[in-house]
Amino acid sequence: MRLVRPLLALILVAAAAGCARSWARSSAPTSAPASPAPSPVGIEAARFAQGLEGEPYCWGGGGPDCYDAVGLAHRAWASVGVILPRDAEEMRRRLPPVHWSLVQPGDVLWRPGHVALYVERGWAIHVVEPEATAAPGAGGSESSTPGAVVYEPANAYQVALRPWSE
Repeated sequence: MRLVRPLLALILVAAAAGCARSWARSSAPTSAPASPAPSPVGIEAARFAQGLEGEPYCWGGGGPDCYDAVGLAHRAWASVGVILPRDAEEMRRRLPPVHWSLVQPGDVLWRPGHVALYVERGWAIHVVEPEATAAPGAGGSESSTPGAVVYEPANAYQVALRPWSE
């Protein structure tokens, strides 16, 4: 009996340690699922838009001489054969949303009345509208600072949308 108790205790300790190890192996978190590789089509659309940095703004502009925000996104995606709606709200309705953790170059970023294209590392490219410095009808002429294709943090947008299917 003297040998049985220590032997039984040793077996119980070994069994508990083995169960703990197998539990730790089975429930330990694995690495997060890998994000899919960026789409070559999305990368090309983003590069096209980046090539237009500094181009001027014009209302309703779809290039090649000037752009508005939707015109920039529309033209960039048309360069790779994808035709987007020509209205920000219509893009929001028709393009599928993408979780922010899966955003890739070329994804359309949306906020009410405005869009941009995700480029990389938290940045988007979009078109800034000119800022009026005098209210219309306030006497004198309205002047403005020129608008242009520029970069902006992607977190300025509410929704990410994917123009292509994977």
